[in-house]
Amino acid sequence: MSHRPTILTASVLLSLLALTGCGGGSGDPTQPDPGAGDPADDGSGSAVYEFTREPPGMLTSLTVAIPDDLREAAGPDAEGLLVDSVTLTPHELDGVKHCAVNVAIEWADGALELANKPATSQADADAEIEKWTNSFLDYFDVETTEEWIELAERAQGGDAQAGQTIAEGMEAADQSHPYAANATRELREQGLAFEPRLFIEKMQELIAADANKPVDEAAEESEEANVAREGLGIRGSVYPLADLNESAPETGLYLAPDFASGINVGSCAANPTDDDATETFTFRTSQDGEGADFAEFDYTVLSDGSITVVEA
Repeated sequence: MSHRPTILTASVLLSLLALTGCGGGSGDPTQPDPGAGDPADDGSGSAVYEFTREPPGMLTSLTVAIPDDLREAAGPDAEGLLVDSVTLTPHELDGVKHCAVNVAIEWADGALELANKPATSQADADAEIEKWTNSFLDYFDVETTEEWIELAERAQGGDAQAGQTIAEGMEAADQSHPYAANATRELREQGLAFEPRLFIEKMQELIAADANKPVDEAAEESEEANVAREGLGIRGSVYPLADLNESAPETGLYLAPDFASGINVGSCAANPTDDDATETFTFRTSQDGEGADFAEFDYTVLSDGSITVVEA
């Protein structure tokens, strides 16, 4: 699953809501609207935040969701949202070095199947190989490697026109095409004479090595890591929930086998707006196999368990 940035901030979502007239009320997104979402803390320490007004203050239970009217206002960008809501509650660790929250994830229908895919597939690698191969062939105005090999062999056989085409194309490729230049260099270092088929094989070998590296790395990722990165936009470490050491945990997200819950361990914030201790959750979409960040929020956790949305 590839990535394309979108990220709609709370202010952008508010503007979309106002422009489309969704949500009712006064129409002024800066004014509280009793009919809109985002109820403030009612004294219980719990609140739902839906990006439609200023975030609530310090809480002991925070649910963040994107309501239907905002999805409608965002239009195609909101299609294929993978997560409907996420709820954070304090989780007490045995030590005091880190702070943690329980994470409850409400996945959209069918979203887990989309999220649990490697970030880079073999199809992505094959497309990368084809792209770089074709960009090399463009220097010679041919469409296939076999056509290029035939052209190069004619040049070696004394065909003046083919020789000029090969000479000019190779000069340009050596300057602008990294894999062609590296293939030429490596063959020279090995003391090998220029042989068209050998050159093409070496160039494609170099392209494939780079293209397949992220595929190999993605294949080594655990299911938890795939789901967390593709479905939740987690950029830090990801572990199975069973690996959590409550007394000496590593920072990161620990996901349960069903991916519907987990525990996120991070730094304890010195104050609710401590920039050095923020954690991020991202609402992502999947459209035609292409993943995108749709909206995100940052939050902090104090040592007493208080949770605060600091930016969205």
